[in-house]
Amino acid sequence: MFKEINLRNHSSLHKLFYSLIGDKAYICNDEAIKKYINSLEINKRDNQIEFSSFNLNEKKAIPFKISVDGLFNHHFMIVGATNSGKSTSALAILDKYQKLKGKFLIIDPTGEYKDAFSKNEVNLKTIGKNLFLNTANLTDEQWISLFRPNDNSQVIELLEAIKKLKFVQYYKKHLNKVNLTEAENRFIRNDILDCEGANQEQYKHLQIQWESDKVFNESFDINNLDKQIEKDSLKLSWNKGIKQGTYQFDYFTYGANSWLIRKVKYLIKTYNLKELFLNVDSKTQDKDFGETDKGKKILKDLNKEMLEFQGNDISLYIRLNDSKFSIGLGQVIVDYISNFLLNHDMTKHPTLLFVDEVHRYALEKDAQDDFISPLATLAREGRKNGIFLFLTTQSPKDVPTIVLNQIGTLLMHRLTGEYEIKAINNFLNKDKLAQLSSLKSGEAILTSVNLMQPVNLNIKASGRTHYSNTPKLIKIKND
Repeated sequence: MFKEINLRNHSSLHKLFYSLIGDKAYICNDEAIKKYINSLEINKRDNQIEFSSFNLNEKKAIPFKISVDGLFNHHFMIVGATNSGKSTSALAILDKYQKLKGKFLIIDPTGEYKDAFSKNEVNLKTIGKNLFLNTANLTDEQWISLFRPNDNSQVIELLEAIKKLKFVQYYKKHLNKVNLTEAENRFIRNDILDCEGANQEQYKHLQIQWESDKVFNESFDINNLDKQIEKDSLKLSWNKGIKQGTYQFDYFTYGANSWLIRKVKYLIKTYNLKELFLNVDSKTQDKDFGETDKGKKILKDLNKEMLEFQGNDISLYIRLNDSKFSIGLGQVIVDYISNFLLNHDMTKHPTLLFVDEVHRYALEKDAQDDFISPLATLAREGRKNGIFLFLTTQSPKDVPTIVLNQIGTLLMHRLTGEYEIKAINNFLNKDKLAQLSSLKSGEAILTSVNLMQPVNLNIKASGRTHYSNTPKLIKIKND
C-alpha cells in the first residue's frame, strides 16, 4: 500500500535514499513533482529550452526545461558511445537554441549535420566550394598538424620549404623591393626556390630573404610544396682551388626527405588540398571562385568570412567539400577558427561554438613541447570573450584534462569502457556512474553546476536530418 505525499503537510522535499525491504514507500502527487522540477535549477533564468523529459518510468512524460545560460554558461559537453543517442541529443539542443535566435557556429569536418539547417536559418559554407583556406594565415603548428612529419629534422624541412615558397611569391609581387643579384635571380625557377649551384655567399643572402618577417604573411601554392622539399635536398660541396663551397643535390639528403615528400604529395592528392587551400596573390585577387545564390562567382577566404561573422547575429555552419578528410585537416580548421575567436572580441554577439567529436581536435602536447591547441585555450579563456563551447565526444578519456576541467554541464549517454567512465567520475556519484553502462539509446544523465542534482532524461529527437545512423546488416522489406 502506497501513501501519497501532500505538500500541505510537508514544507520541503528531502533527498531520497535507497530503502530497505519493509520501509514505507511514498508516491509524490503532481504538486510535489512540480515543486521538485522547479527547484532543480539553482538560478532560474528566462529563455528556457525543452529538449527532453524526465526518465521516471511513468506513462506520462514530464517535460524537463533548463535556461540557455544554465546549460551553456560554463561550457557544455555531451558524451556517449556509438549509437547511444549523442548526435540526436546535440541536434535536439541546437534546434531549440536556434528557434530562440541564439547565435552559433558549427564546425563539422565530417558533414554529419550538413542537411540539418536550411540556408534561411544558417549561413551554410563549404570549404572547397564557396570558401577556402588562405595559406598565408596558417601557423607553423597547423602545418605540422596537417602533414605530421616524423621527427624534428622533417619538421624543419617542412617549415623551411614553406618559408621559401612564401618568399618566391613575395619576390614575384615586389621585384623592386628584393635586392638580388642577377645570379641569385636565376635560382627562382617555376615558382620554386632552387638553390642548387649557389655558393655560400649567395645562399646566405637568399636565406636572409626567406627568413625575413616581410614574407611571413604571404600565401603560396601548396601544389609546389613537395617539389620545394625535393629541391632542398642539398649538401655543401667543396672543390679544390675554390674559396667558397657550393650547394649540390645530395642523394643521401634526398633519401632522408623522400618519406616526407611522398606524404605531402599523397595528402595533397588524396584530400584535394589544392581546392581547399588557395594561393591568394596579386594575380588571383579577382579570380572567380565559389558560387553565390545568384550564380555569381566570388573569392572568399575563411578569415574574411569570420570577420563578417564577428559583426553580425547570423549563425554559421562550416564543413569540408568532400566526405574524405584527414584528422589533421579537421584539426587545422578547428584550430584556425579557435585562433580567430581567441583574438577577436565576440562580446557584442555572444556565440555558441559547436564541435563534434572534440577528442579528435582538442589536442595538447606535453610540457616539453609546451603547446596547447587553441580550442583548449578557448575552453579556459573563451567565456570572457563571448564564446561558449558545445562539445561532443565518444571518448572522454582522450579529451585533454584542461578541457574537461572547464566543463560545467555534462550530458552523459551510455558509456561502457572502464577508462571512459573513469575520465568523468568526478561529475557523478557512484550510484549514477553505475547507471551509465545500462542506459538505453536516447536516455541520458544531465549534471551541471547550475543544477541542484543530476537528473535522468529521455531526449526528444528534433526531426532534423543528420548522418550518424549505423547501417543495418539485414533490411526487412515489406511486400
